[in-house]
Amino acid sequence: MNPYMSFLLTPFVETLKSYATGASDNQILWDGVVETLTKSFSCDDGAFWRDDRLRQIASPLIHQIPVCIKSPTESKSALQNSLVALMECITDDMLLKSINLDILMHTRSEDVRQRILALTCSTKLWHAHGGKLLGQSPIDR
Repeated sequence: MNPYMSFLLTPFVETLKSYATGASDNQILWDGVVETLTKSFSCDDGAFWRDDRLRQIASPLIHQIPVCIKSPTESKSALQNSLVALMECITDDMLLKSINLDILMHTRSEDVRQRILALTCSTKLWHAHGGKLLGQSPIDR
């Protein structure tokens, strides 16, 4: 599956950006993109999803948090699973820090649903990848 992702990376980034800006609202397409990314992250052996490509997709994926608050519960779970799978592929500490911070920035939203979803995503990431994220914690310093 991952060799095909080289053809899909740019269109997926553009599609996710269009959802974040409100230009798209097709739930079936969104579900397909997020599910495909999750499976691709999960099945990667380190050959395709290197940190340079993960950087390209991380921000558009994180910016789906506001999109998910208007979607069914399954979409919230799909996004959380995708973020967990994304973080599994990451080896760069700066990218880990950036993703963690970008998710936490959504907790500053005026919308309570968005704050809750951002905290839920962050909690799920810490449960799954606490060892990786521990280096980003101020407790260590």
